[in-house]
Amino acid sequence: MIITIKNTVTATNVLNFQSSTLVEATTATLTLPGGEQVQITVIYRSPSATMTALLSDLFDIIDSLSTDIPSLILGDFNVDLQTQTNVQLPNFMFSHGYTQFVHEPTTDHGTLIDHVYSTVPGKCQDLTVTDTYYSDHDSISFSFCSN
Repeated sequence: MIITIKNTVTATNVLNFQSSTLVEATTATLTLPGGEQVQITVIYRSPSATMTALLSDLFDIIDSLSTDIPSLILGDFNVDLQTQTNVQLPNFMFSHGYTQFVHEPTTDHGTLIDHVYSTVPGKCQDLTVTDTYYSDHDSISFSFCSN
């Protein structure tokens, strides 16, 4: 996972989370030009981690975030949102104030397993999914618009 940010953005409060349930995450608070802040959490869930374990870990991660700062949670969740049976994760995230923005397959296999969730839907714009030659996962890019 690669996150690119402008050199006018500073990252602080970088926290790593790794549970015994095969879920890894890193959270950072970014300060944008003008002083606005946003929390970004990048997640990787092993395909062998259970949904129960993922939701438990997500609860702990969300609980550790400041409710006063907009939040993005994104990454490889290994939960295919193209399948009608996979509604637990989006329902859980929605119940915690997050909206999911990726609505097309994100892998060469036609699965939508890479997600972008945000507590500030109007600030995530221009999301694109682009095929890459170096991975079976596509590149996801978007802009986060500050005030």
